[in-house]
Amino acid sequence: MFLHPASLAATLGYRGPVEETRTYSAGVRGAKVGELLLVALLPSGVETWVLPRRGVATIGSAPAGDVCIPHASVDAAHAAIVLGERIVVEARGSGPTSVEGISLERGESAELAIGGCLDLGEVTLVLQRRGSGDFAEPRDGGETFVIGDHETRLGRTLQKTFDVLRKVARGDITVLVVGETGVGKDVVAELLHRASPRARGPFVRVHCAALSPALFESELFGHERGAFTGATAAKPGLLTSADGGTVFLDEVGEIPPFMQVKLLRVLADRNVLPVGSATPHKVDVRFVAATNRDLAKEVANGTFREDLFYRLSGFTTTLPPLRERADEILPLAEHFLSRAHAGSALSFETSAVEALARHTFPGNVRELRLAVERAAALATPPFVTAADLGLETAEASAPSELTTHLLATLDECAGNQSEAARRLGVPRRTLVARLARARGRHP
Repeated sequence: MFLHPASLAATLGYRGPVEETRTYSAGVRGAKVGELLLVALLPSGVETWVLPRRGVATIGSAPAGDVCIPHASVDAAHAAIVLGERIVVEARGSGPTSVEGISLERGESAELAIGGCLDLGEVTLVLQRRGSGDFAEPRDGGETFVIGDHETRLGRTLQKTFDVLRKVARGDITVLVVGETGVGKDVVAELLHRASPRARGPFVRVHCAALSPALFESELFGHERGAFTGATAAKPGLLTSADGGTVFLDEVGEIPPFMQVKLLRVLADRNVLPVGSATPHKVDVRFVAATNRDLAKEVANGTFREDLFYRLSGFTTTLPPLRERADEILPLAEHFLSRAHAGSALSFETSAVEALARHTFPGNVRELRLAVERAAALATPPFVTAADLGLETAEASAPSELTTHLLATLDECAGNQSEAARRLGVPRRTLVARLARARGRHP
């Protein structure tokens, strides 16, 4: 979801002046729907850059850089963002660099999601996409969903789900969205926010799997100055920054046990106690949570609190997997193809359409997007063939148990390679190498 810099600043608890700049490209006012924006929160104001769809954008305090951040804590050539099918941050300087709270050493890299935070020294930057995820009014009896700068129509199955959710959105009941990895649970969370009376308030996404246990409480509840080593200034937490809006707890099943009881208290009375403070303060937020786990089973196993489960599941909706939404596969595939091969005509040959219809897509929408992007790179215009998609090959050669474990861990960490490597107990470079081999065998 796109937030104007002023709204974003308020969302993150920033209280300084907000000005738009045109340092790297046209600036936010000239940005087209679907373009990437990098927003920096500086003591002097909030500055915005429009990024290219592909290429490398350098970030640092040097005036010659693509994104110039004149702050003493930022190195001349601090980092770079590699833009393409994935968006990756590379640490290039000696100063502190972290992506979603995970520190990177010089030479290391990590994937940055839309809406994700990048910290360079004492400066926080947020990646956004202009107009991403907006829902238009229903047309011709069907809902139109805008992804980036393209529209695609919802299928009948998902339309029924959204019809119910629009009614639920009118109140403040906590909603739990359940579904397999890659089905679009984040889309449902944003729909609930935009269809609610809180639509003008902030929408704050918390990647529960990406936050390290050591930082979880501070990031969620904030901290006071001197609360721990390195806390040189007070910082509002994500819950406080969402006041008046919606908090989306993505992969809520990954919340550490010691934090579950503290989150339970917030759900019960909406009081937040920052780390190092003795005085709680009230927040006005609506909670939406999502998980690919069976939380009822986790409760039975003793790994998830029963009382927290009941607090989260005021209203539970299950998002069907893509294989049960067959009427959406081709429209989504055409949307992904138009984005992956912009500028020249490319369409699906009959054999490709048939292959899409036959495939079960265990990886859901995410698998479909990756398959289409790969096919667009291999295809000879004007057609994409079944061979380009490679779906039969992928289904015939089932991934090994190790590969499945690696990919599942990476997904639980919201694509954060450093955190996935930490959980697996291997160097990040080893994880990257294994993933590259796995993806090479199983496109």
